[in-house]
Amino acid sequence: MADTSGEDLNKFELQGNVGHVRVSATPSGLDVANVSIGTHRMVVDSETKAMAERTEWHDVVAFGELARRIGEIIRVGARVYASGYMRTRVWEDRQSGRKSYKHELVATVIDPRERQKSSRQESAPSPSPTPLGDLEIHRLA
Repeated sequence: MADTSGEDLNKFELQGNVGHVRVSATPSGLDVANVSIGTHRMVVDSETKAMAERTEWHDVVAFGELARRIGEIIRVGARVYASGYMRTRVWEDRQSGRKSYKHELVATVIDPRERQKSSRQESAPSPSPTPLGDLEIHRLA
C-alpha cells in the first residue's frame, strides 16, 4: 500500500551497547554528547561457514539537557535504546580538499536497558524511570 499522507519520515532506532561517551560544550555553552552504540547480529562466515557475530558501530549525538544527562548516567558497556533522526554532516578536509561524510543519529531519547540477569543471579526490582521531557532515563545499577 502506498503512503498517501505526503509526509516524510526520518526516524531511527538503535538498541545496543555503548562503546564510548564524550560530553563537551560548544563555544556558546551548549552541551553536546557523542556516543557510539554497537549493535550485533549473527552471520554465516563465508570462509568457515560457521556462525559469527558481527558488530556495527553507530555514531549518536545529543544536545542540551539530554547531553548533560547522558554524561551523568550513561557509561561504557551500558545497554541502551536510542531514537531520533538521521543526519549527514559534510565537510571538506583543509589539507586534501576532499569531502568527508558522517552519518549520525541525532538522539531525542536515550533509555538505558538493564542487561538480562542469569538464572543464577537474584532478581532485583527494575529501577523506576526518571522522566525528563521526551527523555526517560532509568538509573543504572
